[in-house]
Amino acid sequence: LKFVGGSVMVDMGSVQLEEGGVRVCGIPVKTRGCFGSGTSEAFAAWRDVLGAVAEPAQEVIRLVHCPRQSGGRHQQDVLVPAAAVGGEGEQKAWIQEVNTRATANTHPRRLLVFINPASGAGNAEATWKAARAVLAPLPWIRLEEVVTQRINDAYGRCQALDLATVDGIVIVSGDGLVHEVVNGLFARPDHKEALKIPIGHIPGGSGNGLCKSVCWVSGEEAGVVDAAFLVAQGVTKGLHLMQVDMPDLPPKVSFFAL
Repeated sequence: LKFVGGSVMVDMGSVQLEEGGVRVCGIPVKTRGCFGSGTSEAFAAWRDVLGAVAEPAQEVIRLVHCPRQSGGRHQQDVLVPAAAVGGEGEQKAWIQEVNTRATANTHPRRLLVFINPASGAGNAEATWKAARAVLAPLPWIRLEEVVTQRINDAYGRCQALDLATVDGIVIVSGDGLVHEVVNGLFARPDHKEALKIPIGHIPGGSGNGLCKSVCWVSGEEAGVVDAAFLVAQGVTKGLHLMQVDMPDLPPKVSFFAL
């Protein structure tokens, strides 16, 4: 068993698709979602697997795997030698079957990511690196990353955004940038359509109320990998907005969060 950048590399043994997940026999594996040593096989439950992707240069198939551990989810991908699955045709069929059973929505998605380097303790870019590691390997997700340069940068970009070019917006910051993005969409003439764009929140600020609320209602902890896992799954939930009208000022919208 080899650990490669937080991943588990299977050296030998068989790979089986079971009703509850993927089982790799003949190696040390996990107990209750956490890989470890001292047992005889590895098992990645479908509920923790986002998908499978071929990596020909390494001659492996990567299972993007985020099991629950103490304090939330942690990314622990499984790298299966491609030869253990079979030839090229068998590998494609195996990957397709894994992606059919896995927890993520594999419909192609273009995600616009706003990263606020000034939020919280200034760690948003490092936070995004951890979240990106979950999302980037999935071939049906395309990421466009924007590091905001000033106040209302994201507001202006959302106000001018071509809605046909994105399927979702991901915000790596605190609640302030979420508020900015939502109001940028609300300021558009077509705001009723613009506000239908799914928004994901990766906790990168000192206040991450929206992320906490979404994770709580989804049964997840409010960690970085947990939030990225939900974005990768592609399941959306409705959110009520409130509108505030003030004399001589344009209306604003906001949201309640835990």
